[in-house]
Amino acid sequence: GYDWVVFLGEWLATFSNVLTPDEVEQLITDPLRTSWPATAAITSEFLNALTFQYVAEPTIADQILSVWRAIAAWAIPTEPLRGYSAKWLPQDQEAALKLLLHVRYGRAVLTRYWNRASDFVEIYDAWVKAVGHTAWGFRTLVRFASAAGATLDPVKIVHWIHHAIRKIEEPDTFWSEEQVGTATAELLASLWSRGAAEIREDAGSLREFAAICDELARAGVPLAAKVRAELSR
Repeated sequence: GYDWVVFLGEWLATFSNVLTPDEVEQLITDPLRTSWPATAAITSEFLNALTFQYVAEPTIADQILSVWRAIAAWAIPTEPLRGYSAKWLPQDQEAALKLLLHVRYGRAVLTRYWNRASDFVEIYDAWVKAVGHTAWGFRTLVRFASAAGATLDPVKIVHWIHHAIRKIEEPDTFWSEEQVGTATAELLASLWSRGAAEIREDAGSLREFAAICDELARAGVPLAAKVRAELSR
C-alpha cells in the first residue's frame, strides 16, 4: 500500500511553497529539526518530494532553496563522522543525507542535464567535510559528481574527492568494495576530458588530481594509471 511517510513528505513539500516563510518554519522545519534524527524517515521523503516537485525544475523559488538549506543545516553533522558512526549511520539518516547530494538507492535522481547545482555549493562543501570520507558517503559523492554535479567547476570536484580520500580511515579495503575505485577513475577521466585546462591552470588542483590518480593506481585500478599519464602530455 501507499506509505504514509511518503504521503506526509509530499504533503510537506506542497505546503512548503504555499505557506509563508514564518509558517513553514513554525509548522514544518522547526518540528523536523527539533526531533532529528527521529524524523529522518520523514525528512528523507520530504527531500525526495521537494526534489521532484521543485528542485528538478529550471528555476527554483527562493523559499524552496531556504527550506532545503534549513534541512541541510541540521541534517549534516557539524563534525566529520569518525569510528563506528562513520561505518554505521542509521539507514533513514543516511538516506536523507544522500538526497542532499541528489542520490537515492545508489542512483542519481538528478542528471548531468540539471543546471542548478551552483545554488547548493555551500551545502555540498559542508557535506563533503562531514561525511564524504565514509564508504557510503564517498560512493554518493562520486555518483553525484558524475550526474547532478557535472556542471560544477572541475577544480571544485577534484578538491572534494581529494579531501575525502585523505580522511578515509581504512583505505586498504576501501577501493575494492563495490568497484568504487573504478568508478572514481572513470570520474577522473571525465573531469580531465572536460576540464583539463582549468585543472592545469590551478597548481593546487593539478597536485590533488595527480595524488588521487596515484592513490588509485597503488590500489590496482588500471584506468587511474592511464589518466595519470595524461597529465604529462
